Amino acid sequence: MIEKSYFTPSEPIFNPFIVKANTSSKVSSLWQMRVKNRIAYNYSSTFTSIPQKYIVEEKRKSINLQKLKDLEKLEYNWNGNGAEPFTTEVLNNANYIYHNIIREPKIFPTGRKSIQFEYEKNNGDYLEFEIFHDRVEVYMEVSEEEKEITIPLINVVKKVNEVINEFFES
Repeated sequence: MIEKSYFTPSEPIFNPFIVKANTSSKVSSLWQMRVKNRIAYNYSSTFTSIPQKYIVEEKRKSINLQKLKDLEKLEYNWNGNGAEPFTTEVLNNANYIYHNIIREPKIFPTGRKSIQFEYEKNNGDYLEFEIFHDRVEVYMEVSEEEKEITIPLINVVKKVNEVINEFFES
């Protein structure tokens, strides 16, 4: 016959996340204090010290990820002007670029069988990447000067990030 043996620790084991507020045990009071301090520390260091721009970026990222998923579901005539659904190549290119760029864009579908990433500064400067199945067309307007270039898909992320840096450093 197999005997059951039970582990009986010399001190009670406490799960710091299940400590009751009205406990009389000295050990649990210490745990309670440590847990409260840890939660207060984590709360203050995590939530109150995050700059507002990062919170906005995370919200935009969530919106962008949903937009990219929604673009996959668009059917013929999604814009009311006979626009066709996006090809797998365009969707893959947009997802690849999106997941590797250095700043969160605003994302829009276009009726030209492309997906557009946009950036705009408070002073009105504007940058747009129009992602097609075989290339990326760039339009940039900085200080009322316009610039248009076409980026082939070879090393596309590196080149897109260079353009983004150039835009935000100007």
